[in-house]
Amino acid sequence: YNETKQRFIIGKADINSLTLSLNRQQQAQRNFISALQNYWLNYYKIRRLTLFDFAAKLSLSDRFDFNGGKLVK
Repeated sequence: YNETKQRFIIGKADINSLTLSLNRQQQAQRNFISALQNYWLNYYKIRRLTLFDFAAKLSLSDRFDFNGGKLVK
């Protein structure tokens, strides 16, 4: 987008090119945010299904009191 903006300022690009470039940049940002959201949703879904904390490398079922419904520290 910035390159097209600079070209527009010096008169080598038209407003349509600038608008198209801005739209592409905004779409890329939306795609990135969507991919990031999907990553974390799937990470916690896998964690919930496997009952495993990948960061701490611990089984979540070992740390959970199923009778009391609380996390054991």
